[in-house]
Amino acid sequence: DLAPFRERRAALAASPQYVEEVIADGARRAHAIATETLREVKERMGLI
Repeated sequence: DLAPFRERRAALAASPQYVEEVIADGARRAHAIATETLREVKERMGLI
């Protein structure tokens, strides 16, 4: 039965601000991880 998925989709469609916040939060967390990874790579390569 797809009812639970349809209900969740409807709830998300009714809350575009929530969806935007979740996406922005994920982007912030990904950026922080990528920044640290890049710093480690540069350090190990002797660039910093």
